[in-house]
Amino acid sequence: MPDELEERLERTLGELEPGADVTERARASALGALPPPRARSRKPLVLVAAACAVAFVFGGVTLAATGGGLPLVGGGSPKHHTRPTQPRTAGGVVLPRGAVAFAAAADGRVWLAASSGTRLHGAHATAYGLSPGAVWSIVGRQGRIDAVGVQQHDRGFSHHVAGRPVAASWAPAGIRIAYVVRTRRGNRLFDIYGNGTHDFPVARGVAPVTPSWRWDSQAFAFVTARGRVMVHNAIAGSTATLPRACGLHHPAAVAYAPFGGLLAIADAAGRVEIVDTMHRGPTHCERGQPGSPSIAWVRPRQVIVGSGEAITRYDLYGRFAGADVTNVPGTIVGLVAGMDGRRLAIALRDAVGEVRVVEAHTPRFSSAAYPLRVYRLLLTIHRASGAVALTWQ
Repeated sequence: MPDELEERLERTLGELEPGADVTERARASALGALPPPRARSRKPLVLVAAACAVAFVFGGVTLAATGGGLPLVGGGSPKHHTRPTQPRTAGGVVLPRGAVAFAAAADGRVWLAASSGTRLHGAHATAYGLSPGAVWSIVGRQGRIDAVGVQQHDRGFSHHVAGRPVAASWAPAGIRIAYVVRTRRGNRLFDIYGNGTHDFPVARGVAPVTPSWRWDSQAFAFVTARGRVMVHNAIAGSTATLPRACGLHHPAAVAYAPFGGLLAIADAAGRVEIVDTMHRGPTHCERGQPGSPSIAWVRPRQVIVGSGEAITRYDLYGRFAGADVTNVPGTIVGLVAGMDGRRLAIALRDAVGEVRVVEAHTPRFSSAAYPLRVYRLLLTIHRASGAVALTWQ
């Protein structure tokens, strides 16, 4: 990694540890405990290129909508003052094969591995998110959010906020960021351009749930403190309330499908609602296993919800949703799908509080029961008490 980028990340996060030796040591220890990985296709790299092409298309659309100023990251060089901290991990992050970046955030810390050589090991961040293609990352800290280059040499931005950021999400086109800030008067939701300008207040009294952007980057879903799911139109600036359904009163996760308007909503009681926010399609109500839910779409009409000690896969291609369940060796505290939908990264907590993030094969939809196929260990985090937010680019 170039010295300029390396030095900037060290100033901003104070925990950069570049070099491939860390990854190799972690990989060796991981493979010593788990089965060796099988041969993999290079299709995810092609999909990354396709995603970047889509981002450029949407960038042109938004360019016209924003008066000719494409809101991408760039601008001045902020000064950062950080203190080195001790990572709470047994090793570095192993990058999944074919990925350009993989990140895990838990208990105010973040771990990152990128194909550019960028590494973070327990760096301080109250909120964290990767842009499409992992070109940039958004880092939340008390009183500010920063855009930091992961594979880009350009300088990012620093934006002051009145509180502590607790959630952040990049739009699929990479041109906007939705983020939640915890203030003395409750959580507030904002929508800011990807270059740190045009910071729009969206709502007060929101839940600390990560917003989910629709595939076209024109709208995102969020949850209010009273448990209502809202859809904010980032172009028109309007917000619509989704009707309550399926008995959900306190949604803990929302996730848009990779295409279309399907939105999956889940709560800690195991209730799942899948609603079409763009058309008058049927609302699917399902009941999974209780526990903190994580949602991952693996196809436009197939979604996985991880909670408790099981992964439940819902197939929406038929008139009614079908479902099957795969048990996992631990309590799920985080879940994300690879870009091809064929692999998952799952954060599993054991009885003593240790979290292992593993790369696993996506369970196939079948009436027969199959054990979870684990390929490799990606990361170990000691004594992580809360949920683990995973990002795979």
